[in-house]
Amino acid sequence: MPSKNKTLTDSLEAILTSAATLEEADELKALGIKVRRPTKLTVVLAALYKKAAGGDLSAIKELLLRLGPDDAEGGRGVVFIDDIKNTDK
Repeated sequence: MPSKNKTLTDSLEAILTSAATLEEADELKALGIKVRRPTKLTVVLAALYKKAAGGDLSAIKELLLRLGPDDAEGGRGVVFIDDIKNTDK
C-alpha cells in the first residue's frame, strides 16, 4: 500500500500536469503568455508571477526558487537591495 505522501504527491502531479481550461488559457493569452498546451501548472505559475510583479515578497522568493540555483558559468543570479527606510524608529 503506498504511503499517504506518495499518493498526495502523485495526485497533485496529475492535477498540475492536466490541461488548462479554455478560460484559463484565455487568461494566459491576456497576460501575453503564449503556450501551445498550457497546463494547470502554467496557470499557477502565471498567478505567482502576477503576485510577484505586484511586490509580494513571498511570491518573489518562490519564483526565484523555481528558477533554480545560480548557473556557475553564466552567473544567472538576482540581487535584491533593500533601500526602504524604517520610519517607525
